[in-house]
Amino acid sequence: MRTPYRLTRIILLLLTTLLLPLTAWADQLVMKNGDIITGKITRVEDKNIEIDPAYTQKFVVKREAVASIVTDKPLEVEMVDGRKINARFAGVEEGNQVLLVAEGVSTIGIEGIDTIGIDAVYKATPPKKFYTRESHADALITINEGNTRSRSSLFNIDTRLRLGDHRQYAKFTLRRDENDGVSTKKQNLFTYEYDWLFRRNWYLAATALYERDPIRDLNHRFTFGALLGHDFIDSSNQFLTFKAGAGYTDENLGGQPNDGPVGLWELEYRYKFSGGRMEFLHEHTGTYQHYGNNNVIFRSNTGLRLDVLWDIYATASYRYNYESEPAPGKVGKDSTLAFGLGAKF
Repeated sequence: MRTPYRLTRIILLLLTTLLLPLTAWADQLVMKNGDIITGKITRVEDKNIEIDPAYTQKFVVKREAVASIVTDKPLEVEMVDGRKINARFAGVEEGNQVLLVAEGVSTIGIEGIDTIGIDAVYKATPPKKFYTRESHADALITINEGNTRSRSSLFNIDTRLRLGDHRQYAKFTLRRDENDGVSTKKQNLFTYEYDWLFRRNWYLAATALYERDPIRDLNHRFTFGALLGHDFIDSSNQFLTFKAGAGYTDENLGGQPNDGPVGLWELEYRYKFSGGRMEFLHEHTGTYQHYGNNNVIFRSNTGLRLDVLWDIYATASYRYNYESEPAPGKVGKDSTLAFGLGAKF
């Protein structure tokens, strides 16, 4: 009795495949109230479905309000059990079952066609490119003239690479502050991170950091570490990740060389809105030194980017640094609010 049922599904699939190129829409959501929304489905999650229509900005609908999902191109579908396949959604059958059409050789059903419970789909997104790169260069300068003359300049360059399940991130920050011709800040900061995504949203990370700031009597600080991380959100417009682990630091602070084990944690959040023209970002890192005076080091950067023209954007940044045990005679808190321009490349 299974053969007629499977044959019916195959016939419906063929009809869907033939008719899709003749329609003016790409993906389609049929709501339980009878409404039909067409556009590009950018993500399917456990509670929400995000769609980007041609006539307005992308928006989110509740998955429980959707009666049928149809996509004209395969999505990267991740099951609750961890399996991943590239497949098209070809409608929903009775019993809250979704019809998946897999690309190429499939293990999900006969001839790449299978009907599974919609609750078995953990999430679905457009397949990620095997190789991606995103780089930014920012220049933020503040000059004050009057009874006192001060100048603050901050240059930042960062790049992100992704090769399949491997991610790399490198950032270099150069900061110089002067007050009446006297240097008050000479910070050089370089960070490199490598992530290996070994399981759904989980990754192992290796990090290396170098910092120098003679004004704070920091001759050098090298930190190396290994961390375990988790991507809590990874969608087309939002990214939230957190990692924690342990490492080792070698430094010379206040003329005193020191080294020992450290605890590490990092958080990063990015959110694109207003059609992708604006981006909010926040990142901070923490270090707890298990030696000496048990120094706690905290660095954060909160910023906003607004696309201006081509790959040029305006940017505002608030940076806050804290050390619980700075060098003798030095202040442990340092904050900067700066505005400038940046470029994507």
